[in-house]
Amino acid sequence: MRKLSGLPFTLLVTWCLNAQNVTISLTDISFYADVMVHASKPVHRMRAATEFLRLFKDYLNTPESSANTFKDLPWLTVVTPQDSTFRIITWQVEEDLQTFRYYGYIQFLSGIDHPPLEFRDTRSLTSEYASFDQGTWYGAIYYGIQPFKTQDKTDAYLLLGFNAHTPTINQRVAEVLILQSSGATFGSPVFNPTDSTEVKSRIILEYTDVASATMRFDREKELLIYDHVIPITTPEGPALVPDGSYHGYRYTNGMWHFIDSVFNIIMDEPPGGREPQKEKRDLFGREMKKKD
Repeated sequence: MRKLSGLPFTLLVTWCLNAQNVTISLTDISFYADVMVHASKPVHRMRAATEFLRLFKDYLNTPESSANTFKDLPWLTVVTPQDSTFRIITWQVEEDLQTFRYYGYIQFLSGIDHPPLEFRDTRSLTSEYASFDQGTWYGAIYYGIQPFKTQDKTDAYLLLGFNAHTPTINQRVAEVLILQSSGATFGSPVFNPTDSTEVKSRIILEYTDVASATMRFDREKELLIYDHVIPITTPEGPALVPDGSYHGYRYTNGMWHFIDSVFNIIMDEPPGGREPQKEKRDLFGREMKKKD
């Protein structure tokens, strides 16, 4: 599904911000989050998104926010590494029909004195080799995180993300996050497809929006696993769909090495995607005719 849903909550938090007494209502934060996701008119969604971002940014700069799990804001997706030193908060807003903009923050926890890092959605995700930072971000909802070390022993994190790339194509991405004093870096040359091809900085999986493709990390097997997709021809044009087999990358000595075929895998579908249709549709998104 593309939109997250849930009930707003009513909690009022008061604190001192920037040497002034400021009252921020989490009811207001929840209200604007609800509107930015569910309003029928794009102009209303984007206006609510602007207000939500302003209030949420102020809230993340308060000590109280680190204890909030945001379970009462189901429009947000939150991932936290096992050491709980930080967390990544991402969300999406439908700007117009089936076109989405992404927002996100890294909030530092466990006594780390560093302000939240705001992500800026500035580009489409097209390169498996480039590196970005929080100011040149491509936009995604991150639903998984796994720490690892690069070959030079740098602390890194494997992120799993979703992006509604175009009205007809979805993407899943295996990203590498490295945190430094200067900020966040997205992308690092750690994915080795084969011995004869160039090392990649991330893995991008593209598939048609009416199909369901998956990408996940198997901690027991230490594998990144994702669907193999194939092109097919449909009345609406070409489409990329999973064929029931899986590729993988295995982590060894600071690198992720490609595995062509992974067998006997049961995949769990993470959040992200288009909102489920009320009427039944076939593989290519066409409404199914009712049987007499």
